[in-house]
Amino acid sequence: MLIRWKSYVLLSLGYLLCASPLVAADDNSRLEAHLATLNHDSFVDYILHHDVTLYSRLTLPEYTLVVDIGIVETRDEVLATAENLSVTSLRVEHDYFARNGDTAMVSGLLHVEGTVMGHPIPPQLRYLSVFVEREGEWRLLARSLTAYRDPRQSPPPE
Repeated sequence: MLIRWKSYVLLSLGYLLCASPLVAADDNSRLEAHLATLNHDSFVDYILHHDVTLYSRLTLPEYTLVVDIGIVETRDEVLATAENLSVTSLRVEHDYFARNGDTAMVSGLLHVEGTVMGHPIPPQLRYLSVFVEREGEWRLLARSLTAYRDPRQSPPPE
């Protein structure tokens, strides 16, 4: 009986050691899906509907937004300026995820039709959203938006 018990423990331990990378990969897949959804919903609510409820709950007090024209905005500034957007169409694509401990990033493309303060918004923006885990909850620490131009679509320099 003792031999069977030892064999069971050794087999169970071996299984756990072999399976732990699979569990970690599964956890990362679930986290990626969760953060991609939060990211998507925060963009749609804020940009299309001017609803800052999710954005307010999701962002940390030290949140910073960096926009490619050189603007750096605090959380309070971002929350106060949702009405500056007039967007008729928005599609969010998620194409990259990485995690290191309690920090994760999600990136992708925004396809936008609209204006900000009357100025046209570039039709494609590359975004990078940085999340950190605080007290068991993933919160948005920083985000950047940069105009995207596919180099395959542009003529080569002369």
